[in-house]
Amino acid sequence: MSSVVDVQKTEAYLQACSRLLEFRNPQVNTSMSFKSCFKSSMDAEDANQLITETEDSRLQMINDFSVNATYDTKIRSLEAYLGHLLRLEESIRTAKEAVKLDKEMHFEWRGSLTDKLDCTKSSDIIYEVCMVLHTKAILHNNAANSLLATDPTSFATDAGKHMLEASSIMHHMSTNIASGSWKLVISKKIPNPPELCEHVCAGLAALFKAQAQALSFVKISGGTGGAGPPAIKSRLCVGVVNSLTASTDAFFRAPGAPLAYQVQLTHVHILKQIYTALAYQLQAQVYLEKKEVGNAIAYCAVAKEKLVEQKKTVKLVWTEKGLPKFAHPYVYLRLASAYLNEAIDLVHKEADQDNRFVYFQQVPAAHEMPLLPQEASVMNPPAFKDPPRAGPVAFVYVAQKTVFTSMFSGFMGSMSSSSAANTKPSAEEGGAASGAAPLATADDVPPPASAPPASASDEAYARQLQRQFDADPPPPGADPPPPSAAKYNSLV
Repeated sequence: MSSVVDVQKTEAYLQACSRLLEFRNPQVNTSMSFKSCFKSSMDAEDANQLITETEDSRLQMINDFSVNATYDTKIRSLEAYLGHLLRLEESIRTAKEAVKLDKEMHFEWRGSLTDKLDCTKSSDIIYEVCMVLHTKAILHNNAANSLLATDPTSFATDAGKHMLEASSIMHHMSTNIASGSWKLVISKKIPNPPELCEHVCAGLAALFKAQAQALSFVKISGGTGGAGPPAIKSRLCVGVVNSLTASTDAFFRAPGAPLAYQVQLTHVHILKQIYTALAYQLQAQVYLEKKEVGNAIAYCAVAKEKLVEQKKTVKLVWTEKGLPKFAHPYVYLRLASAYLNEAIDLVHKEADQDNRFVYFQQVPAAHEMPLLPQEASVMNPPAFKDPPRAGPVAFVYVAQKTVFTSMFSGFMGSMSSSSAANTKPSAEEGGAASGAAPLATADDVPPPASAPPASASDEAYARQLQRQFDADPPPPGADPPPPSAAKYNSLV
């Protein structure tokens, strides 16, 4: 049949359409340090090991992003960091008492779903978990697009696996956020960023599944089209359409929709229209082969209507300002629509000729047409699995004593004692009744040593210096003595 040739061309262009939407990689602030936050809780060996591994894996993730490593390397780094991060989160969540930190954790990310350059900040470790998972899903999507740009037919299977993993992650995030397992409130004044919205996560999960199903359609078409029977390919197209419909419904429930997600919704809408038209065209071929030419003619008419709608949408987007990123991919969509339109005309022409001269069947109206077949149950995302990890650890806070604290308190203590000696009240004024211990006089102070003994504390040495100063003050106009090395280092 001559129409098969045109369908082959259409499917070849649809291979390019399957990698239509690509996301910007998220960006993370590098200043966060787990060791600084848990400094006083790392005495235990297992706690020290967990914090050290979490810190090192985060630095490795940041390094892989900064050197522009391969997608597989970045994904492995994220998985390694996620395992340690989830163990740390579990340790904090299951602790009998609140884990005391030396300073508050501070996570900061720039997402990938909007064109705004604003960063989102949070001290909640669940926010870090969500952003790592979101980044991993986006990397799977972009890795699939990279493979398809190289060779759509050879890498359709590998790209499909990436898309299923991305869909699984987003479904996992949507489920946990919707159930309240992950409670996140970044700001009381504005909604959470889209990466933390359950509806956006659900929309992306359905979109990634649809792209995996589209790649399955590419694979069964054999790269050049015509390899699989039209009945199977039609069911695959129905699956793509159903997933895209679910994606649209989820995005429209998100705060700020539809304007906030114009890019995603436009992509989903156009892709849905062309796969709907393709499903009807392929099913018309099925009816034509079964000699049910009346149904074939009716299905061709519906397919033409869907293409007209798709053409209007593409024209609107083509002239819409602010969407330049769609210009290049939509060239393929317009060409695919043109070839598909020719394929529909050829099927309609053949079915109409057979019906007028041979079968004389009645063409059913739109409401009398048989329904499209059920979707093929393929390319379902696997259940999400957390990275393997050990059990939680216990954090015991041990207050850290610094040199600065001991010297400062000793010096201040001696200063207060000196002040009390200079202003000591007489017995007639009630000095004896006050109970204050009398300070040592200059004659009672032993001669100072040139250096403090090795066992002397900083506080004792400070008191010794103060006594020397009180006993033998410097003459007027003389330079003050230099500070000790220990005090200088502590103040620095």
